[in-house]
Amino acid sequence: MMRIFLIILIFVSCGTESSSDKKDGILDGEHRIFVSSQTYTGNIGGLEGADEKCTELARAAKLKRNYRAILSTSSEEAKTRLNLQGTVYLFGSSGVLTVVELGTNLWSGELLHEINFNENQESITANVWTGTDSDGGTFFDDHCQDWTSDSGSETGSFGESTSLTDNALESDVSECDQNLAIYCISE
Repeated sequence: MMRIFLIILIFVSCGTESSSDKKDGILDGEHRIFVSSQTYTGNIGGLEGADEKCTELARAAKLKRNYRAILSTSSEEAKTRLNLQGTVYLFGSSGVLTVVELGTNLWSGELLHEINFNENQESITANVWTGTDSDGGTFFDDHCQDWTSDSGSETGSFGESTSLTDNALESDVSECDQNLAIYCISE
């Protein structure tokens, strides 16, 4: 009787991944992305302040991972500051959607799904601060003085949350005194 119990126990414990292996609905090495439900001027507090805003929004939505803003500055490109290796998912009212199969493909300008849901899984259409060009690098000098300026005489580049192309990251520029959303992605 004891042998049968041990065999069953071993068989059960070697099963497939369970929901307890997931955090924020995804496995380790995968990423969850959203558009912030809040908007900000170009003075987001630099990269550190923007990352804090992403994590605060995630916590309010009961997400557990750390989230970082998809932003570039004069000294740091989004593609090097963010370690994106696994699949990037978006959670929305229609379920779990794949944005890119491999995180580095985020910089390809060819998304599988628009990044058009916020941290609460609500549909959103927004212009989104990025300072980033479609290959993940810094978009000229358009980053609101490294995300510390809300001056109408400074500019920052933005993307469009409804785009599947390069425009998701580099659509146009706006004065830094305007309120735009930010993209947030889990580490």
